Amino acid sequence: MATCKMCRTSIEVPEGWSVGAAVRRHYWAEHPDRMLRSQADRAAESELRRPAPPPTGRATGAGTPSRREPPRTRPA
Repeated sequence: MATCKMCRTSIEVPEGWSVGAAVRRHYWAEHPDRMLRSQADRAAESELRRPAPPPTGRATGAGTPSRREPPRTRPA
């Protein structure tokens, strides 16, 4: 059984249904405002909850540049 993260209730999964389908049915029935929010709003909210990565001490992309491959030619 799955548990709703909003109301902490158990979500019943009917026979023949996947857990994901049952969870979507529950959220649409009980929390439609959550389902109708834009994807950008959800991404911004999850970014607020995600901890910042630890500092690495060097800039991104620093180091020796990779070697370039010679252009490919077609055999005649």
